[in-house]
Amino acid sequence: MSTERPPTGRRSRLNPATVTGPLLVLTSIVTSLIAARVLGPSVRIRWSVGTHYGPEYASTGPVMLAFTVTVAGAVVTCLWIAKRVAGDGRPDARLVIELVGAAVGALLVATQVLVVGLNL
Repeated sequence: MSTERPPTGRRSRLNPATVTGPLLVLTSIVTSLIAARVLGPSVRIRWSVGTHYGPEYASTGPVMLAFTVTVAGAVVTCLWIAKRVAGDGRPDARLVIELVGAAVGALLVATQVLVVGLNL
């Protein structure tokens, strides 16, 4: 006797990371483009009181590019892990991993927006 459910004829559910992932990457790209026009050639990357070591400023382009690449990498990695987990028959784990991926991407974009805002 099989314990598998018969197909219902419906398409597969819409994954949270499938929708939010590309939107987060697009938001990061738009934020980077706006920052490049508004902030000029450098952004402050360190705020400290007292003695400090290391750079306080960095070029705007590489900093914004790093944010976008990191957001895309986090989203793609979580989608890849979720797909592998789903292949093992654990759909609940897949949903959790997709939500974590969306949350990590959202946190990275929020950090990017904060860095841009602090540099205005």
